[in-house]
Amino acid sequence: VGSGAHGERVQREVLKPGGSGNERDWTAMVCRKPGTDISVIASVLAEFGVPFELPAAVSLSGAPVGKVALAALDFVAGSRSRASLLSYLRNPRSSAPLEKVDEFDRQVRKKGLENNFELIAKWKIDVGSLVELDRLAKAAPRGAGSLGLELIAVIREFVTADEYVVRVPAADLRLDLLALASLETVCGEAEAAHNIMREADQEKSGESGGPAKSSRLSGCELLMSGIRQATVRVPASSLRKCVRLLDPHRILNQRFKSVFICGLLEKQFPSFDREDAFFPDADRRELASAFNLSLDTRELRLAEERFLFFHTLHRARERVYLCYPSCDAGGTPNFPSFCVGVPIDIFQPVFLV
Repeated sequence: VGSGAHGERVQREVLKPGGSGNERDWTAMVCRKPGTDISVIASVLAEFGVPFELPAAVSLSGAPVGKVALAALDFVAGSRSRASLLSYLRNPRSSAPLEKVDEFDRQVRKKGLENNFELIAKWKIDVGSLVELDRLAKAAPRGAGSLGLELIAVIREFVTADEYVVRVPAADLRLDLLALASLETVCGEAEAAHNIMREADQEKSGESGGPAKSSRLSGCELLMSGIRQATVRVPASSLRKCVRLLDPHRILNQRFKSVFICGLLEKQFPSFDREDAFFPDADRRELASAFNLSLDTRELRLAEERFLFFHTLHRARERVYLCYPSCDAGGTPNFPSFCVGVPIDIFQPVFLV
């Protein structure tokens, strides 16, 4: 199915060769571009407790800290829906017991509760208070600055709690702290943007002589938009016993026992650009020949993509996994990359699983 299930499938395969020992140091997962796909896989690995190293930028909204922040903001000042509350409660950074969350989910579905006040009241009766959400709800009307400060305080309490620090792997804790730093930057920028919008509204109201109009976006909307656009850059380190998440360029000078090549879909890996309609390859070749120029062509880009794919294959000492989701989140079948069939044609059946 979609990218999330694809990430879970890859995660299960990772545990087979790696187990819980040093074998994970010899496992690499490769995506053509460090974007959505690698963020989904990183998020799934984190949720299942598989240590990983990601020396590249990852979406803040795909990191566990970003997910719990978005869910909390959406519930207290956004959609205020049951789905956002359950997403908040089920996040690994939340302290809510999962068995109680599941029972709560069954009860509210059975009773058809949707209103945020009813949901909070039901949780307080069955489980206990959600003080952090009450704090965020009180801060929301005061603007992006107050809401951002309260959000940072809530997330910091989660990731620095003694019981959490003890049970999570070092790689996950490092990602959480880096995501928290990125969240602090987002909150500061959202507060500045909110203040600028407020001042602009006041200037317009002064010119018109009427009452000041509210800003076009609320503080919560600014914060959520910033979180969705922000990234977290995790530097490379010497962490041990963790899976390496790489792109084809970063794996070129390394060797691993097992290599997972992910996202092998048509036009994704290899990346397949169309010929420029205004400057076609025939004109490029003619100009390059006439004036001794080096001009990019579609064939050259495709050759570079083939090189990256086959070089990635050669980085594996024992096992290569060719991975792609059979269909997207909507159930539409995907077309695998033509590269999937190439190793199958090369190797004898005895070497294929």
